[in-house]
Amino acid sequence: MIKRTKISEHIKYTLIDGEAVLLNIRTGKYLALNSIATYIFQQLEKGNDLAAISNYIREEYNVTEGQLQEDMDLFLKEAHDHGILEFS
Repeated sequence: MIKRTKISEHIKYTLIDGEAVLLNIRTGKYLALNSIATYIFQQLEKGNDLAAISNYIREEYNVTEGQLQEDMDLFLKEAHDHGILEFS
């Protein structure tokens, strides 16, 4: 179970037209995020927890709990696999 999520120290990013482009300075690889993933990334950077982020997205975009959980899990897995997020 994920208790804490933080942005890896070796990730740098910039916003282009409201969407984040991330650079992993260890690997030199770039990753572009869509607007929802950018929102999640920015909220995690501010120290907000996943429950608060999920609640906002569910209300703002009127998605079902199941769909939101599936999408959040996918984002978290991909972000972890790319070295963007660290879990504890």
